[in-house]
Amino acid sequence: MRPILFFLAALLTATPLFATDKADLPSPDGNLVLSVSLKNKQLGYSLARGENPLLDWAPLGLTINNTDSGAGLESIEQLGSSGELTRTFPVYGIHAEGKVKYIEYRIGGLKEGQTLRFRIFNDGVAFRYEFPQGISGRVNSEATAFGIRDNAVIWTQDGGAALGPCEGAWYPARVADFFVSPDIENADPKELRKFIRTGPVLAVLPGNHFLLVQEAGSFGLGWSGLKYAVNNGAPVRAFYYYDRKGFVFPEKTTATPWRVVLATRSLDALVNSDIVSSLVLRPDPVLFPEGTATDWCKPGRATWTWLATGGARYNDQLEFVDFASELGFEYHLVDDGWEKWKSEENLSPWEMLGKVVERGRQKNVKIWAWKRWEAIRSPDNDWAAMRDFFDKIKTVGVVGLKIDFMDSDSQERL
Repeated sequence: MRPILFFLAALLTATPLFATDKADLPSPDGNLVLSVSLKNKQLGYSLARGENPLLDWAPLGLTINNTDSGAGLESIEQLGSSGELTRTFPVYGIHAEGKVKYIEYRIGGLKEGQTLRFRIFNDGVAFRYEFPQGISGRVNSEATAFGIRDNAVIWTQDGGAALGPCEGAWYPARVADFFVSPDIENADPKELRKFIRTGPVLAVLPGNHFLLVQEAGSFGLGWSGLKYAVNNGAPVRAFYYYDRKGFVFPEKTTATPWRVVLATRSLDALVNSDIVSSLVLRPDPVLFPEGTATDWCKPGRATWTWLATGGARYNDQLEFVDFASELGFEYHLVDDGWEKWKSEENLSPWEMLGKVVERGRQKNVKIWAWKRWEAIRSPDNDWAAMRDFFDKIKTVGVVGLKIDFMDSDSQERL
């Protein structure tokens, strides 16, 4: 009798499943609604707050082994919802605890067994593609786009910086101001700079509606990072700029990173949203046995000479250690240039860095140092170059490193 009862219980608690061509997914407060629907057999979505449209319809779909999961569909399957969920977690900043409320929905009916998982918050949405474990193959592209409205002003970094160090100025423009490419995947790299931007992309809509488009939760998935193609007359499209010819993901991976749209009524609410933090994987228990409270990981404030004095001259470091002490800051960062320091006493750069560390000890300020990543990236001899540098920097007394200029979010670099 027990097996029969168990089977009946499983039926009663199973998530509802029904076919449809549209599904409305509301936030916990009911004000924000993401609508998933088909247009000409193409899967897509739109977003609205009450009577105010925020994102126009834009396509969804992930192409693996040349099959677009969102194209050529007759219907979709609404796999049910979780009900309202609350998550709290420690954060660092102006508040010590992050808190989000959301409802989780799943949409099926996509090709190749893919499903979409949506989390709808009161101040934004997040979604990712999921697929059965053990799938192997090549990701060719992603159809995901964001239907930023024509009357929005978007703020993005300039093209040169967006495709390199991501250190550029942010400029306002409209989607209509951007170059149109008929074939993004095969466009000339020089042309790509005209309309490919890095994330996040900020959109300001009339009536004080703010949208921020980005991704979250990439760590450990073996995925490629997103850029955003901004084309006149088309939705802003997610684009694998550094892997535009495709990439193969690990068999252990069963989901993409989250695609995120924050949607708030003020910039203050936008920058204080906890959505992105809530989507990040929990810390590795081996490296972080106490989570974010692990004793070796100590966030803090630092002084830094680079923009103030035009570099990292030795005497400036001593003065800025004093500034850090006066301000009550925990750290000072010695940036690029220290490895070329010279002194009248013929001290080596390492000895001079040690003097900065000693000045910090006297002032209760700990020292970080800069290193270009290419100098320690070689895996030869069990990463000997990296191990030697780490050992030496620890011996000098430096407590943290700024490892710099990786300049890519390709699959390999991530």
